[in-house]
Amino acid sequence: MIADVHSSLWGKFKRRAENSVKNGLDAAGFASPSYGHVWCKNPRLPMADIAQLEERILSALGRIGAGIDHWPTATGTSPDGSADLVRLQRQVEESSLENQRLHMAIDQLRQDLRLMEEQAEAHLSQASLAAQSLQAELDALTQAREAETAEIAKILAALAPLVDAAETAPHA
Repeated sequence: MIADVHSSLWGKFKRRAENSVKNGLDAAGFASPSYGHVWCKNPRLPMADIAQLEERILSALGRIGAGIDHWPTATGTSPDGSADLVRLQRQVEESSLENQRLHMAIDQLRQDLRLMEEQAEAHLSQASLAAQSLQAELDALTQAREAETAEIAKILAALAPLVDAAETAPHA
């Protein structure tokens, strides 16, 4: 509720500041330096200007007071705001409890993450051992294949003269 009021007041201030700038005034409602008036650099302000500024300040303070009087309050609040204070304290306590619950949940999640990382590391080492074992087996199979290929090449080399002789000899 307070955030809504703050947002509403900020929006009103922002619109007024934008309108002031459009009318040659700065965001606070003073003459803009781009219009040739620099209040802070002029040591001899005429009394009429000071009276006008005083009038504007009093008017602004009156508007602020009127705005505060219209702020929404909780039902059953006393003029001193003690009910609001109790409500806000209750909200702070509830938020504190929620923060404690969230911190406990975060701690539990961190512990779970550590366990998962340890398990993953264990699985990685097992996977690494399995990969090494499979690589050793693949290397052994490759060597066996190379040995078989060499043996087949020797057999073909030994059979080549016999095949050539059989092809050149007349068939009986």
